Amino acid sequence: MSIIGHISKPAGDLIDVVIRTIISMSERNSYVLVVQNKTKFSMRRVESYNNADNWPFGDIAPETSDAVSLNRKSFSFAAKYEIREMGLHVILAASSPVVGGDKIGLQSPAESVPCKDVWDRMDDGNDKSGRHARAHVMSTTEVAAKTWVWHIEP
Repeated sequence: MSIIGHISKPAGDLIDVVIRTIISMSERNSYVLVVQNKTKFSMRRVESYNNADNWPFGDIAPETSDAVSLNRKSFSFAAKYEIREMGLHVILAASSPVVGGDKIGLQSPAESVPCKDVWDRMDDGNDKSGRHARAHVMSTTEVAAKTWVWHIEP
């Protein structure tokens, strides 16, 4: 796994340029994953489930986007994040198996839900959305570009 970059403020303005740059730099068997934290608080990773490869992100700083390029033929994993100041837990999941279709998963709220449960329920690559009292969480995939993006915003 090669880490491409960490972008400081603003989280939203540069993300499209960064994704295009990462994709152009990536090898043919590469995938790009992006977590966009548009909140004013840190996202603390509190759990992960690693089926194939390891969840590539640690904690995500406030108002930042983290991007990672995975140079793999496949991957499958999930992670739970806590934003304590917002009383929010969110689970992000992704899979690109050697056999089968690309999938993306999302659960919010997720206080008492294990990562593996969200990973097990992934069934397609369609965009997902979740609404919490204080945040909106979205996940999108761009299959042709091999890109998975999660947005967490107030």
